[in-house]
Amino acid sequence: MKLFKKVSAMVVSLLMALAMVVPVAAANPTITVKNIATDENVTLSYLKVVKQDKTTKTGWAFVSDEVTKIFKEEYKKMMLKLF
Repeated sequence: MKLFKKVSAMVVSLLMALAMVVPVAAANPTITVKNIATDENVTLSYLKVVKQDKTTKTGWAFVSDEVTKIFKEEYKKMMLKLF
């Protein structure tokens, strides 16, 4: 019974890991979805803004200085609105 539980846990964890590979491997940074309210297709785009960086404390870093600058500006605006 112990062996079955261990093997089952390993299979489930492997399936979860493989399920995450599909979105990460997507090459096209756009997706088309159907807007239910208007019955039209809408194209959405996404932009990679962070990357793995094991040299930092958090384990990630912004992909460019431009993205870092935009994030800091927007963060300041948000903090000013809150306080």
